[in-house]
Amino acid sequence: MADTNPDRPLDAAEWSQKLVGKKIADADDPSAASTEHVKRSELPAKHRVLKPGAMMTRDFMRERLNVHVDEGGVCTHCYYG
Repeated sequence: MADTNPDRPLDAAEWSQKLVGKKIADADDPSAASTEHVKRSELPAKHRVLKPGAMMTRDFMRERLNVHVDEGGVCTHCYYG
């Protein structure tokens, strides 16, 4: 049975389904209203957007969503950790 609780955080698979192939945009980006974009404000409070070659810490944070994007800012994959 599917969990229909709107307050339940999305799991990694659900975030992947929502984000992969879409551009991560700042709230003030005029194109952010497009269905091909996801606003940063829609991401969990603890998240980081990682561009190709970006330096990142290797600490594991169970509640942090790591969003990897390509050169154009389009999500390629994401995971918690």
